[in-house]
Amino acid sequence: MKMKLTKKLALVLAVGCISINTIASSPDSEDADFSFSPNKNNTTVMVRAWNLSSNAPATIKVLTESGKTVYEEAVGKKDKHIKRYDFSKMKSGKYTLVLASKTGEVKKPFIVGNGLVREDKSAAYTYFRPRVIEKNKEHSLHIAFSNVTDVPLNLVITNYQNSEVYSTKVAGYQDFNNMINLKKLPAGHYTVRVYNTEYFYETKIRNY
Repeated sequence: MKMKLTKKLALVLAVGCISINTIASSPDSEDADFSFSPNKNNTTVMVRAWNLSSNAPATIKVLTESGKTVYEEAVGKKDKHIKRYDFSKMKSGKYTLVLASKTGEVKKPFIVGNGLVREDKSAAYTYFRPRVIEKNKEHSLHIAFSNVTDVPLNLVITNYQNSEVYSTKVAGYQDFNNMINLKKLPAGHYTVRVYNTEYFYETKIRNY
């Protein structure tokens, strides 16, 4: 999500322990922007905000999925605010990080689970649907889709016993457009699943 603000604001999910850092200059873009960098061991949220003194009062909040505030901090006494926040020990669930000033708000949803913090990208899949076409005469299956986020998608086909007969992984922002040969598989019902941590799609097919 991006929104135009009079002054520069940015939220960045970065790796490291809780600390306060300084940098020499502000971002080039006038847009509020977020970037998330996943890490296998630990993840902290870095908040960077510039020109807050002229936008004061400013507040950093963390909201639960129901809208309850579980963390709040007033910022903006200084012109620049740069700090790391460790939210990995919070209760597992979905949250929204909000940086608000008198010029508006910038928000970023994130998920806490298993001691990790990651961006919630489920909204990007709202209108996403793989194209699955059965080619019965050719005993094949045409599957096509474009991954709409940087999170890899799993494509799995299973038989009636839920045993995998085909599987592959489609990298982030990559296209998949393949004809899958079913000739060597027994006739019967199969299930096609496309999924990752943010998305799940399932459809039934028949191999005649």
